[in-house]
Amino acid sequence: MGRAPTYNVVSSGEINAGFDAQQVANSCAKLFKTTPEKAQALLSKKLVLKKGLDLETARAYVRKLDSIGMAATVQEVKPEPTLKAHTLSLEPTEEELRAKEEAVAKPSDDRVTCPKCNLEQPKAEQCAGCGVYMHKVAPVQESSDAAPTPATRPGGNIRNSSAKPGKEDEVTYATDDVEALNLKAIGAAAGAALIGAVLWKVIAMSTGYEFSLIAWGIGGAVGFAALAMGGRGISTGIACGALAFLAIMGGKYMVIQSIQENWFEILADSGEINMQDFRPVYDSVIQAAHSYQTDVTDDDSLRNFMVEYGYTEASEPSEVVQFEIDDFKREFEPELRKVALENPSFEQWVQATFSQEFQEYSTFQLMREDFGLLDMLFLFLGVGTAFQMGSGLRRH
Repeated sequence: MGRAPTYNVVSSGEINAGFDAQQVANSCAKLFKTTPEKAQALLSKKLVLKKGLDLETARAYVRKLDSIGMAATVQEVKPEPTLKAHTLSLEPTEEELRAKEEAVAKPSDDRVTCPKCNLEQPKAEQCAGCGVYMHKVAPVQESSDAAPTPATRPGGNIRNSSAKPGKEDEVTYATDDVEALNLKAIGAAAGAALIGAVLWKVIAMSTGYEFSLIAWGIGGAVGFAALAMGGRGISTGIACGALAFLAIMGGKYMVIQSIQENWFEILADSGEINMQDFRPVYDSVIQAAHSYQTDVTDDDSLRNFMVEYGYTEASEPSEVVQFEIDDFKREFEPELRKVALENPSFEQWVQATFSQEFQEYSTFQLMREDFGLLDMLFLFLGVGTAFQMGSGLRRH
């Protein structure tokens, strides 16, 4: 059997009819213990407020939100389906096994084995594994009555420099295009990719801007490093393209991660945050934490505390319902105890409070939201350039 479904409480971003927007924002700020500005942001978009609740608790939350004018709904989160049981099958008969063995033993006219890498594949002019052209590395069949060819007669591999090249003269031999995967070239390309990713982060963090053109430069550096170490061929080109992709995406990931870790200092230095705006909230939290530590001993005293410090919309302690008490103990009690124990300074409290909210977003989520059309264009150019240069810029 699968797990029981859970439910989310989702705000629609709308205000119920008959309610004043500012009053709803103030009530929302009291309910979620946040600033009116943040509460206003909650009312401006669709947002999941609570996750993983049972149906009754979710409905209780919705009723509470409706009472303060905030439109919300209950959405079911269906559990993942369970795996189907394995089905039974009959073992093959002797006739079926014999037919299968004959099919395997019978050679196929439309398949060929590459002389270079021994990959069996559908018949084609070029190997799908190593990229070599089959006719250039095919073993020469010795025959007494076979006519001499340029590859078998003496001096056959020496071109006539005085002759004008034509289609028949534009013949390259096995040593021209067949190159084993060059580990030195791949290592050099990997080193260039790593340096490129780190350089992307350094430039972005030092200038405050991301230059998508760097992605193209990373691709060129990766391909050039492989080419300089003698790498060429389809396999090397694919490896360079993959390394360029990882370097470009890795560099962007490191930039977003650094911003995520140092966002407070970045915003404070830019003047976008005035910490003194949060001083009244800090004083209220410190006072509430010490009062909770000394005055709250049971649920009755907790009801008085919740009414006094605005942790409920109820005006009388007797009006505080049990689910509000349970929610307070789960959401606010640990933080109040921590504040009372650590007694942080104003600067420490501001940074810790906002850092906690910022960390709710994953680095990949922020990276996906920041990835635009220009990033996609230069990612394509970077990977394509790395592939072209890594494969040796060959045209057949």
